[in-house]
Amino acid sequence: MKLKHLESSLSSIDYRFRSPKVELEQYPTCAHLAAAVVWTAHARGDVGANKQVLDLGCGTGMLTIATAIMAYEDALLNQSEDEGEEGSNCSVKEPLPILSLDCCSNALEQAAENCKEIEVDNMVEFLKAKLSFRKKDDSKSHCRYQRGNHKTKRGKNSFRHKPRLKALNNDEEAGDNDAVIECVNDGIPLRDGCVDTVLTNPPFGTKQNAGIDLAFLKCACRLSRQAVYSFHKSSTREHVLKKAKEWHMGAEIVAAMKFDIPKTYNFHKEKNV
Repeated sequence: MKLKHLESSLSSIDYRFRSPKVELEQYPTCAHLAAAVVWTAHARGDVGANKQVLDLGCGTGMLTIATAIMAYEDALLNQSEDEGEEGSNCSVKEPLPILSLDCCSNALEQAAENCKEIEVDNMVEFLKAKLSFRKKDDSKSHCRYQRGNHKTKRGKNSFRHKPRLKALNNDEEAGDNDAVIECVNDGIPLRDGCVDTVLTNPPFGTKQNAGIDLAFLKCACRLSRQAVYSFHKSSTREHVLKKAKEWHMGAEIVAAMKFDIPKTYNFHKEKNV
């Protein structure tokens, strides 16, 4: 599938949060941005029918849906190849389910509705969990978890991180080239290295949430065994790359993109930021 066709498939989705929560820094991911990132991840072999993908902080589901579309296209292509080899009709092998996680019930409900509208709801499993983020003045953190179906111009860099990481559940000792992310309780009830690829468009990490963007990234690196695609403000580029180096992760800037934010909250003065 061409990039323009993927973006067109996403263009009809109601991607804006209906009741955005400023404390969660809920800003929508537009069709152009979601399509560009997922298409690139697919071209690099990190998204597809045979890849287990997690959308960490899924919001209204744009990255999830784009991933589902590309995975289904892969499955159809694989079917055609199998039919050509065997000379008979073959059923479409279902792609691996996509995990879509968020802490906001309203966002999960909207994401589920969007998936149903695009007819990919049978390919997605929704999870409700909240990342435990300890601010400098916090003494406690907590976790909420629920599994199951729900009724259904700021510059940002898109980074791709390659975790050279064995699941921490392994009995093998870590070598010098393995990641050294500290094993902490981040509140996300998924085991280390449980998915191939994590896609995440985390909160910016501004003001009262300073540092939460790196908390999302750290969690994503823990969960992924192959690659992480993460969005960050261009002003934090050097800091993010420094952290990746500290965690012994390979990192590269995949693209520098304009994150066009429509007026979402009362304190926004312009139509677009």
